[in-house]
Amino acid sequence: MFFKLINNKKNYGVIAGSFGMFTNFLLGVVKFVVGYFCNSISVMVDAYNNISDCVSSLLAIIGFKLSLKKPDLLHPFGYGRYEYLSSFVISIFMLIMGMTFCKESILKIFNVESININIYVFYILFFSIFVKFLQFILYFSFYKKIKSNTLKISAMDARNDIICTFIILISMSIYKLFGLNIDGYLGLVVSLFVIFSSIKMIIEVTDQIIGCTDFRKVEFIKNILLSYEIVSDCSNVFIHNYGINCNFVNVSLKINMKEDIKKILILLNNIKNDFKNKYNLNIIIEIENNA
Repeated sequence: MFFKLINNKKNYGVIAGSFGMFTNFLLGVVKFVVGYFCNSISVMVDAYNNISDCVSSLLAIIGFKLSLKKPDLLHPFGYGRYEYLSSFVISIFMLIMGMTFCKESILKIFNVESININIYVFYILFFSIFVKFLQFILYFSFYKKIKSNTLKISAMDARNDIICTFIILISMSIYKLFGLNIDGYLGLVVSLFVIFSSIKMIIEVTDQIIGCTDFRKVEFIKNILLSYEIVSDCSNVFIHNYGINCNFVNVSLKINMKEDIKKILILLNNIKNDFKNKYNLNIIIEIENNA
């Protein structure tokens, strides 16, 4: 019922981004205060990570709004790639934060300090895992609805945060039970996890920005085209992407010219309509005579 109330992609993005901004800011402030008073670098790292996620949510909202601008004379294919740019900026931001946390964690390893842990630290960490789980569910559900790259990255980031906070929870438990301070080491593990996840996201988004051939999609398109009786062969299949759900396909077809030319034109038009309505692909066909 809730999904039916959201009537367009922009609303999905704004709702997800607003929820992310509010919850991440709340978690960041609370964790910063707790981490400062208990002198835990891993909790502080997690707090900064949440604040960075708050900024990422703001960038996601901006990216959604810009990507949905209508096409104009200078941008006839629209502004859909703005969403890829916002995803790229978010990934870079995550990488910078991960590298900063890594440096602080290494310093903490060589300058071990005592940690002041009380029951409220555990309450906050459990609460953080719960909130991040809600974020993951929301982002991933919305991603499946509108196939947004930004929401996919946000969902994976929320999943990573759950893992990071769980690691910190283990660190606090070990220190409380055995007096063993591995705070700096686990802070380093969390930082490296954020760094490698960010690099992976950057590579994926960069491929989408500069264009990368998806051979599975090419084969999928070829198989569909060859299923039509008038098509005897297809070649030079190129896929152009201008944002989510804005894909163009250029293809050369060899067709059987035995049919009446009017019937052929009708069948070609049916192919275009099928690709648009069934697969959300705009296909541009070049005809080669199958002599």
